Amino acid sequence: MSSLNQYVFELQASLAHLHAETRQEIVREVRGHLEDKARCLQLRGLPKGDSMSKAIEHFGGAEKIGGEMRRVYERGTWGEALLAAGATLLFTLLAEGHHILWLAFGVRIGSLYTLAAMALIFLGVSAYAWRRAFPRWTCPWLGYALLWTLYFSGERTVGPYVWPAALLLLGLLALSSVGFGPLAALARSIWRDWTLGSFVLFPATMLLSWLFFDETPFARGVPFIVGIGLLCALASAAFILARSSAARVTSLAIATLVSMTTVFLATRAEWFEPALGWLAVVIATALAYVFSPAAIVAVKSRVASR
Repeated sequence: MSSLNQYVFELQASLAHLHAETRQEIVREVRGHLEDKARCLQLRGLPKGDSMSKAIEHFGGAEKIGGEMRRVYERGTWGEALLAAGATLLFTLLAEGHHILWLAFGVRIGSLYTLAAMALIFLGVSAYAWRRAFPRWTCPWLGYALLWTLYFSGERTVGPYVWPAALLLLGLLALSSVGFGPLAALARSIWRDWTLGSFVLFPATMLLSWLFFDETPFARGVPFIVGIGLLCALASAAFILARSSAARVTSLAIATLVSMTTVFLATRAEWFEPALGWLAVVIATALAYVFSPAAIVAVKSRVASR
């Protein structure tokens, strides 16, 4: 048995609990990658008999790769789906909570306090995710933490303290027993399944929706934000529960498409000219951002195969 066939046999054994179609897709991608890498090594002068062994050595052992693939592709539990959806539900509650309290009970709470509390929660969950090697359900929490760091860096009152605090947290995590290993593992997972990168960026759909409604009367904007929040939370749960990459992509794409269309139709008087061309621009920009990891991985794969 050739080294490649032996590797594929061991990989299939480590993926035995995955759905058959998913297992076949993984094996096909891994086989293609190893064959491309072996051809590349041959072009550099390595003998044909050694090129595949060297390619496998660089790629990693079958058991290790199988474990990483199971972590990426296994269908998540309902608990994980609820935890993933919780990131957007928390965002919706805290971002619009002060408006809801005012409309329903006449109670005023400074928005900066609720937004700051949200930033601290997202950073805290991201720190937990780091120590747990970034389970899939933590991807949207990490996305919100990154986006809120960028958002608050522009605030005049707290902006000067945001990046030092974020870098301090990063340094403490890196100096702990965990180190940068979890980030490397996350990068490898995204390399093998770019949909995880899209899942990290997906919170931008919710954040953009919230920012676009910022110029509308909050009595009119709150129902839209709550509705979009529920839709994005449902998409996050569907991502975790999906069995295939196509289903995951579909859940994120539908939520982004519907959210951006709703934003355009509800706020075009404040932001846009009443033309369908602007709707196409908004949707295309949002989709391009969320699914940019696919383009990055495709380019890297093409470069690596040369």
